[in-house]
Amino acid sequence: MNFKKKLILTILLFTLLTLFIYNNLKKTKTRRKIDDIQHQISSIQKCSPFNVNYKQKYHTIDNETYPKKLLLHQNNSINFKCLNQNKKIKVILFWTTYYGHLNHNYGLGVSTPLIKEKCPITNCEITADKSRLNESDYVLVHVNELKEKLSELPKQRPYFQRWIFLNQESPYYHRDYYEFDNFFNLTATYTRDSNFPGEYERMTGLRWNPNDQIDTASINNDYLSNKTKFAAAVISNCQASNGRLNYINKLKKYIQVDLFGKCGQNECSRHDCKQMIAKEYKFYLSFENSNCRDYITEKFFHIIGLNYNIIPIVYGGGDDYQYYIPKSGFINIKDYKSIKDLSSYLIYLDSNKTAYNSYFEWKKYAKFNQPVISNYW
Repeated sequence: MNFKKKLILTILLFTLLTLFIYNNLKKTKTRRKIDDIQHQISSIQKCSPFNVNYKQKYHTIDNETYPKKLLLHQNNSINFKCLNQNKKIKVILFWTTYYGHLNHNYGLGVSTPLIKEKCPITNCEITADKSRLNESDYVLVHVNELKEKLSELPKQRPYFQRWIFLNQESPYYHRDYYEFDNFFNLTATYTRDSNFPGEYERMTGLRWNPNDQIDTASINNDYLSNKTKFAAAVISNCQASNGRLNYINKLKKYIQVDLFGKCGQNECSRHDCKQMIAKEYKFYLSFENSNCRDYITEKFFHIIGLNYNIIPIVYGGGDDYQYYIPKSGFINIKDYKSIKDLSSYLIYLDSNKTAYNSYFEWKKYAKFNQPVISNYW
């Protein structure tokens, strides 16, 4: 065999050997992925992650069925006990602060913050240490606090990792986010089609279970007679895009409206304000700062809690309010032709105890746990 043939044969053998090694490495990497998945499955395979026999109870109110949806932590069709048996601790990394808070007002550490917040899944660790990026399963980014946008985010990440887009503000008060297209895997926003919706809604602690303690026909549950003041609002954004202050000023021509917050002359402490208003006032103006689809914040959700028996007057989220509670539980200014018509109806309710108390009838079907965040309004 001459030198040329030997060289060709050597190159061919080297190429085959290289391909063999490459394919085996590739198979090994794939095998590791499969093994990782199988390990996670095997940790819960002795139980089912779903309660297949669970049947949700529904209530028909005002010809509508409630609940229309369940927040994840309230969904009893999920077998949280089974999921907690997974021995692999999931790591959640807070990439940014949340309104200046490094721990997102939640806490850092293994299990403890989740137990404190009564989360159904507790076998997780929450960290703000960016050096642990590559070992984190989920990375939560409050996009409003990204100063340099995409340049602050890593260009590569592990195959198993999921990035979550967090934003609870309406589009009127943040920049465009088109540059983030195809970067995030999941969303946590106020919209109902978000992967993790309900940040504001969970403030109520609302669960749809019959409440035997509520009886609006009882004299002990007369929510009107002991109230001495008419209507109140708490507003600190005086330049809201929907002109809510202008509407309130026109409303004042017909009824008494006391305005609290930076935009008003009335004062109350942040801690006691909501209790004082619910105790003394008959109506609360739950006006959002912008009218956007699904944008309904704590201004509405906190006021409908069991301890705050005051009728909310809403302006902001269109017809979306009825998605959360029956229409007989609130007043929407969009249902009235004019401010004068709305004022006339409020004056009528003030003079009719039965009609006023009917706005709390729906609470017969609801129980309220302690709100997750107690000092919002």
